[in-house]
Amino acid sequence: MIGRNILVFVIISIIINTSNATTYMYILAQEWVGSVCKVEPSCPFMGHYDGQRWNLHGLWPNTQLTSSCGSIQYCRTDPYDSSKIYQKTKDLLDVVWNGLYSDTETFRGYEWEKHGTCYPGEVSQNYFFQTAGGLAQKYNYYEILAKAGIYPDNTRQLFENDIRNAFAQVLGSNVKITFSCFKDQVTGKYLLGQLKICFDESLQIRTCNCKLNDEEIDLEKQLNYSQYQAQPLVSCGSVFYYPEL
Repeated sequence: MIGRNILVFVIISIIINTSNATTYMYILAQEWVGSVCKVEPSCPFMGHYDGQRWNLHGLWPNTQLTSSCGSIQYCRTDPYDSSKIYQKTKDLLDVVWNGLYSDTETFRGYEWEKHGTCYPGEVSQNYFFQTAGGLAQKYNYYEILAKAGIYPDNTRQLFENDIRNAFAQVLGSNVKITFSCFKDQVTGKYLLGQLKICFDESLQIRTCNCKLNDEEIDLEKQLNYSQYQAQPLVSCGSVFYYPEL
C-alpha cells in the first residue's frame, strides 16, 4: 500500500509540474517600410534596406499560459553590446533589421534588452540576433505576398482573406497569422503596417492563437508603444492598402 501511495504521489507530482511548465511561443514581427514612412514622414535610418523585404521589428518570446499571452519583458540584466555580435551576423542585420525612424543600433539594443533577455537558456546576444535575422531571411514577407500576386500598390484595395490566403500558401492552411495597420491621419486609409508569424519552442511554424482580454490589451499597448514605433498599430478594418515605397 505504501508503495502504491508513493507511486500515486509521483504521478500526481509529474502532472502538476507538467501543467505548470512554461512553454514558449516566438513571435516574428516585421513592418512594411512603405507604411511606416507614410505615417512617419522622415525615415532617415534606412541602412542597407533594399526594398525587397519587410523590416524586422523583433523576435519576441512569449509564455503561453492558460489565462493570457504571458508577455515577458526585461527578464535579466544584460546590456546590449554590439561587440558581442559577430560580423557575419551584423551583415545580415544590416539588411533585415534597420531602425527606420530611430537610430538602428539604439533600436536593436532596445529590442535585445526588452525581448532578447527573455529568450530561454540565457542565450548570447549573437545567437539571438542571428536567429532573428535568419528567420527574417527565411520568411520574407514581401516574397510571400508577391507569390500570391500582391505587390505594393497605392490604389489596390486589400481584404483580410487576401493576406491570410497568401501566407496559407506558404505556411499551411491551418496556420493563422496576425497583422495590423497604421491609420493615415491625412487620408483616413488603413495601411498594412505589421505582420506576425509564430513559432513553437523548436522554431517550427505554429498558429498565432494567443489572445488577450481587454485589460491585457490595454496593458500591452502601454508596454509596447514607445519612441521605437511610428503611430500606434490598429485593426485594419474591412479594407486596407499596401502602399508603395
